[in-house]
Amino acid sequence: MILPYAVAPAVAAVLWIFLFSPGMGLITHVLAGFGYDWNHAQNSGQAMFLVVLASVWQQISYNFLFFLAALQSIPRSLVEAAAIDGAGPVRRFFNLVLPLITR
Repeated sequence: MILPYAVAPAVAAVLWIFLFSPGMGLITHVLAGFGYDWNHAQNSGQAMFLVVLASVWQQISYNFLFFLAALQSIPRSLVEAAAIDGAGPVRRFFNLVLPLITR
């Protein structure tokens, strides 16, 4: 899960080039099979999507670890007490969990 964060940016760039290369990319060929012409060198929207996708792929695992640690720090008894008092899942999240993980 933490592997994308540990990959060097240059190595990640080569990986994404191999996946989305217009001539030999694996994902490009799959998209062509569905009738979608992918060429990020000619379409700036596709190029921006590729930059965002690569950034999200590399950073999501790091952010997820912090979010998971914050969720695990919430005492289970508080959540159970809120459920016993009649708070639904949405109310428990917004009134109990979210304030506790933002501190």
